[in-house]
Amino acid sequence: MMEIKNYYLPAEWHPQSYIQLPWPHKDTDWAYMLEEVEKCFLEIATHIAQRQPLLLVAPQFPAALENFAYRDNICYIPCPTNDTWARDHGFITLLQNESAPLLLDFCFNGWGMKFAAHKDNLINSHLFKTGVLNGDYINCRNFVLEGGSIESDGEGTLLTTSPCLLAPNRNDTLSRKDIEAYLMERFNLRQVLWLDY
Repeated sequence: MMEIKNYYLPAEWHPQSYIQLPWPHKDTDWAYMLEEVEKCFLEIATHIAQRQPLLLVAPQFPAALENFAYRDNICYIPCPTNDTWARDHGFITLLQNESAPLLLDFCFNGWGMKFAAHKDNLINSHLFKTGVLNGDYINCRNFVLEGGSIESDGEGTLLTTSPCLLAPNRNDTLSRKDIEAYLMERFNLRQVLWLDY
């Protein structure tokens, strides 16, 4: 494991280089209501891109964004996707003042194998290979972790939930103690707080 002694897991509100947005398309779970969902995503994209760069991931550039007012603030990366949940499948980044960020790529298994995730699980490595992201790639794919299952205060405390991380369809060979030890080491934490309900 790479030395992370001087790195920290930033807080949710820490400034970002991009906000990643995978776009819904006919092969996602949104197919049955695609027109309605695309309108919502157009609004999301507008609110992001008028404030900061938007990292758009989709098999092809969405027609809905062809005449987008903030198109200059979009970085588009063509990539196959299953769905639209970047918070769960995206990199988890560790920071350190003097060094490049560490881009941690965990396994995403479609929320405990409820949905197909084989394409989403490859987005991070694809993005890294394009050079669009600054940082050092860290392979953590032997551990199932959705980004939405953790919160950080940026000061060494991580909040997570037992029903998610201890679910048998995620890391079933590991105990709560094992998982906590892994998180403590991987994210350079002081403590892990568990919500049991």
